[in-house]
Parts: sequence; C-alpha cells; structure tokens
Amino acid sequence: MEEKIEIIEKFIKAKNGRATYRSWLLKYFEIIDADLNIYFSMNRNYNEDILKFADAIQDWAPATRKSSISCIKNFLMYNNVEIQPKTKYELKERCKGPSAVSQEKIPERADLKEILSFGTVRHKAIFLTMASSGMRPGEAVSITVNDIHLDETPIRIEIPYDITKSKESRITFISSEAKHYLKQWLRIKDSYLNSGRNKADISDKRVFPFSSQTLREMWNGLTEKAGYDDLDERSGHNKKRHKMTPHKLRKFFKTSLSNASVPFEVVEALMGHEEGMSAVYRRYSPDQLKQWYLKGEPNLLIFEMPQNQEMIDDMRNRLDTLTKEFEKFREFEQHVASTELRDANGDVVLDDELNPVMVTGHIPQDAVRIAYEQEQERKFKKLVEVLGDEELAKVVWGLKPGCKQVKPKQS
Repeated sequence: MEEKIEIIEKFIKAKNGRATYRSWLLKYFEIIDADLNIYFSMNRNYNEDILKFADAIQDWAPATRKSSISCIKNFLMYNNVEIQPKTKYELKERCKGPSAVSQEKIPERADLKEILSFGTVRHKAIFLTMASSGMRPGEAVSITVNDIHLDETPIRIEIPYDITKSKESRITFISSEAKHYLKQWLRIKDSYLNSGRNKADISDKRVFPFSSQTLREMWNGLTEKAGYDDLDERSGHNKKRHKMTPHKLRKFFKTSLSNASVPFEVVEALMGHEEGMSAVYRRYSPDQLKQWYLKGEPNLLIFEMPQNQEMIDDMRNRLDTLTKEFEKFREFEQHVASTELRDANGDVVLDDELNPVMVTGHIPQDAVRIAYEQEQERKFKKLVEVLGDEELAKVVWGLKPGCKQVKPKQS
C-alpha cells in the first residue's frame, strides 16, 4: 500500500491538509479506474481523465469541487502532464458554483449596428475597438497612444501587464472600421477634452481618458436610445443590471472569431484568458496571430461590408433565381414523366426511369434505348434553355438523383 501511494506522498508532503489532498487523489484514481503504479507510464489521455473526474463530482459543494479539481490539476502538472488550454477552460466552467441565471444578451452584428448608429465618433471609436479586439472595459480605458501601432495593418495593440486581469501582457488587433473611427477620435480628442462641459486633463495619454463608470454610462445611453435597455430580472443582485452590457462585446468578439474557424487557443489568448495565452505564445508568432485575426476580421465588421460581400450577395441572388427556375424544371420533368414516348415506328416506349412500368419484351430493346436517349437529350436541352447556361445545366443535371449524365452531340 505504501508503494502504491508513494507518488501521492511526494506531491503532498509540503502541503497543509495532507489527509484531504490524499483523499481527493485516491478518489481521482477510483473515478478514472486507473492503477497508481503505472498511471504515468500508460498511454492515457490525461486531459480526458481530469474532465471525467470533474464531471463525477458535480454534486460536491462548490468550494470543495473547486479545490479538489485544482489539486488534481497541480498533481498532473507536477508529474509533467501538460493540461491543454481548452481543458483548463472547461475545468474553470465546471468549478463554477450555482449562481443566479443571467439573462445577459450576446449582441449580434445587427444589434451593434443599431446601437452604435446613435453614437458619435467617440462612441464608435471606443466600442468598435472593444468589439473587434476582445479587450475588457477596464483595459480599453487604460491603454495609451504608445500601446497602439497605428502604422500596422491590422492595427496591433500591446496591452501592458499592469492593466490586465491576468497580470500578463498580450497583443491583440482591431478591425479596419475601428481603425477609421479611432483615427477620427484621436484628431478631435484634445478639443473634446478641452471643451467646457467635458473639460479634462489634455495631458492624459490614455486613448480613451474615461472611467469605467463613464464607459458604462455611455453604453447604457446608446442602448436606451436603440431600445436595448432591458434589465436582467434574474441577475441575482438587489440592483438589476442591463442584459446588454459593454462586457458582452467580448462575447461578440469570441463568437465571431470562433465562427470564422479561428483556433480556440488563439481566440482565448487575444482575449487575455490565461488558459490560452501560455500555449499560444509557445506555438504562434505575432505574425501568425495577425494572419488568424485577418481571417476572422470580416466577422467583426459592424458597419463595413467585407470586401467580397457584394459578390457573395450577388451569388446568393443568382442561387435563389436558379433554385426557382429548377423548381419549374422539376414540374416540367413530372409532366414528361406522364407523357408517352414513341420510337421511330410509332410504338409506345416506356422509360423505366420516368415510369414505374417495366419495359415489355415485345418492344425492340434498341428502340427503347434510342427513344430513352432522345428524351433525355430533349430534357437536357430544355434545362439549358431554362438556366441559360450549358455548363451550369451539366452540373445541375449531374447532381440530380437517379439521372444519367447526358452527353450532348459534338458540333
């Protein structure tokens, strides 16, 4: 027994509450059904093991659940197991205790467009910057001009460690439309701050020299004008908060990049989640992060259309038209299916693809084949006439279930 728990004793020897740690670790091996003697020499998926443990203890008290998961995670890392960023994120979610169900709304592009349409350059600059960078509100009102590289595309922002939640510096980027309004804001910033009502210290080097409270008030003013000022009735506090908060711009950022197939750990790192940062900065160069951001940037645009959006819309319209025309063709096909075909001698030919009746033996097989090919070619020509494009007709014809590809005669 002593040999069996030796690896546990090495890990917990310098810790307080060793008995509790020991019981958690033994419970871990019981849940995953693994032998302590050979556990770290086995070809196991250790990330799946800890998630299995976390799922099995969901009925434990929240504090105990969180502490035990932390214990197992540190134990695995102590034994040189790499916990993947996505696993860390999922463990964090499982550690959360029961709380009031929030009704906060994750904004979509149309929502943000409507909300920001009531804003000035100042509003659009800060909120488009937040929506396209994934920055927290506190980070957005703390960055300085020196943190922003205006001469790069996309604009790169270096967020200093002392203003981040994780206390680790990171980089992120902003979209082309955020850049447009940001440059406009920087041109009028000093005059705005020097105006009577807004008079402030123009020596303030922050890009957005406002407090977090002022930022929330700015946002709430816009959502009220746009009709998005519903309160969260289940926020769990005496003071209800808005469903659509500035913090939700980070959710928009995450969802938009994820929908563009940007890797999970890249999105997490750009947002400043500790789970993704360490892995990303080991695997990706700043230029690679930039390329992934550019891939997802079209999904972050609120007012601007992606460069190829007109072409996409045109293709969608053409597809809708072709779909309607093809439906007309299918009606025509059904009509043909109920029509008698005749061979060169005037005898009735039954097309076995258009008519469920089998071809009878008294009709010459060559006549059946010739009549069938003639009818198929006639139908194909009709499809070309309907679609107005022979190549497209070939594609549509080939995709039709149960139809043979027509080989038009060479001219």
